[in-house]
Amino acid sequence: MKSNGVDHAKYSPVATASYRLMPKITLLEPIYDEDADELMMYEPGVFKLVKCDSDSDSDSGHDRKAILFNEYACTMSRNYMRNERLSKAVKIDRISDHFIFNIESSTVMTATEILLKSIEILQNKSEQLMNGVRAMSEPYEKSEDMEEEEDEE
Repeated sequence: MKSNGVDHAKYSPVATASYRLMPKITLLEPIYDEDADELMMYEPGVFKLVKCDSDSDSDSGHDRKAILFNEYACTMSRNYMRNERLSKAVKIDRISDHFIFNIESSTVMTATEILLKSIEILQNKSEQLMNGVRAMSEPYEKSEDMEEEEDEE
């Protein structure tokens, strides 16, 4: 029987496939000026610097502050914790039921095609497993039925 690459255990139409949990970032207190600049260095693209409002009492005496801009871009780096003020002002967690998948294709199949094909394969393997479990449990079910019939007699 002639085979193709899909049947081989080493077959992989994907260059990189990974997942991570979605970050959840909370600013516990405002981060201003030099600390805001340092935070931007540790997590680029996650925070944005905005000019402080001179009319606001909480922002008075400060030039700029960091605000949350894009949690998705967070790499979960803990380098900000080296700065005592930042470690008290920023909390980074993960959302346990929100996954971010990344699939890169290095073949003629697109990443979407790879995902859909892998789901189809997983469904087929799950069905095969369930059929195998059912087949294994049939002899036990038959013997239980026979015991019940003997008890009735």
